Amino acid sequence: MIDYEKYGDKYSSFCHLLMNEKISLNDFDDFRKNNIQQLIDENYLKVNEKWNIGIRETKT
Repeated sequence: MIDYEKYGDKYSSFCHLLMNEKISLNDFDDFRKNNIQQLIDENYLKVNEKWNIGIRETKT
């Protein structure tokens, strides 16, 4: 989903990356933005006013 080369072997998954880095929606190409938007629409991810993506916390 994102260019992991920038982060090396530091993260094993997209989820770990989001938990530890500030990732902007603008870091993605248009093709991948559609995938991210789907996760936002399905309430898995959230975007703040600076376009940073985060994992939406779920209430149990």
